[in-house]
Amino acid sequence: MSGKIIRAYLIFNWVYYFFFSLEFSIYVLFLKENGLTFTQIGIVNMAFMAAAFLLEIPTGIVADYFGRKFSVLLGIFSTGLGALIYFFSVKLWGFIAAEIMFAFGYCFISGALDAWVKDTLDFNGCNEKMAHVFSKGSIASRGGALVGGLVGGLIGMYSLRLPWIITAGGLFLATIFLGRIIKEEYFKKSEAIGARAALRKMKEICVDSVKYGYSNKTVWNLILLNTIFILGTQAFNMQWSPLFAEKIGMWSISWIYMLFSLFSILGIIAASRDLRKGCAEKKMLYISICLSGVAALGASFFENGYVILSFFLFHEIGRGAMSPVQTALIQENIPSSMRATIGSFNSMVGKLGAAVGWMGAGILADFLPIQMCWIISSGFFFLALIFVRKLKTKQSEMNSV
Repeated sequence: MSGKIIRAYLIFNWVYYFFFSLEFSIYVLFLKENGLTFTQIGIVNMAFMAAAFLLEIPTGIVADYFGRKFSVLLGIFSTGLGALIYFFSVKLWGFIAAEIMFAFGYCFISGALDAWVKDTLDFNGCNEKMAHVFSKGSIASRGGALVGGLVGGLIGMYSLRLPWIITAGGLFLATIFLGRIIKEEYFKKSEAIGARAALRKMKEICVDSVKYGYSNKTVWNLILLNTIFILGTQAFNMQWSPLFAEKIGMWSISWIYMLFSLFSILGIIAASRDLRKGCAEKKMLYISICLSGVAALGASFFENGYVILSFFLFHEIGRGAMSPVQTALIQENIPSSMRATIGSFNSMVGKLGAAVGWMGAGILADFLPIQMCWIISSGFFFLALIFVRKLKTKQSEMNSV
């Protein structure tokens, strides 16, 4: 049974991220082609982050109250609508509207999908180590994004707008397909109640979940380290394609994106292997964050595009290793009844860091060389280590650090 559940989880991740990633490698180039400055690109993405910050808790409540399957399918459909808006937009406000719709889609899936696989495995008596499950999920999503980003980049050589309509159509069809393979036997729908009672129940879930997330120091430190780490990544997410297009050539963008995805997957595999061999999760967080920071600094000090790319690939290994470990620790430290909401709370606070990081990176890039922005951003990786140190884990884990 566990194999069937995990297989559905992996298929969801691959299919969703394949279509969603078709424009990943050309996204900034598409916005630049439409006349946006780096600061305006920062505004567009800050709209997504700000909307996601506001929507994470409400959408997490929807998942906990109406069902995780309902939430994730609504998220896929909303993401498709966002891509459709992008396809028809040519101005700043159209792109902002599309990003807000993307925020709805992302938030309906965030927290709910992880909660679904954890609770479905528990309901069926499957004793799976969640770090390994989430590592597989990350590999599936990165694998889908790898293929999607490569395909979208190649399509982008012909038209930077065309991938958006393919994304929209693909996600609309995926909503139907994935709805057939995701089962939610454990979830019992609530009896019909009045609007006031429903809102009151949602408020209770929200307040209790946020209180728990704040009062549990392990959960809170995991949320903070993730937020600061995400803040540090935004300059690299925004600026890599213009830099490599200049230093290596436009022809390289889709292939470089493929390499990023491959090395990110390599980081996930390495982390999963070391965890199976007994490496403590806390130690793995130290290693992955340090690797990300050191490699990011290295990429900031060289002029040759291929040397910069070499450091950037090691940076991606660290980023790939960190994410599933942090997600697993969050999920293993919260009760089932609050799992989707607190997962969304984790993502919500992370989006606040992303909003600050992306907007700040956009403003800096209009005044400073890109690699100077990277030097500044690299400092946040090392700042995140402070919160790794504060994590309270089992004594055996503490001894292994």
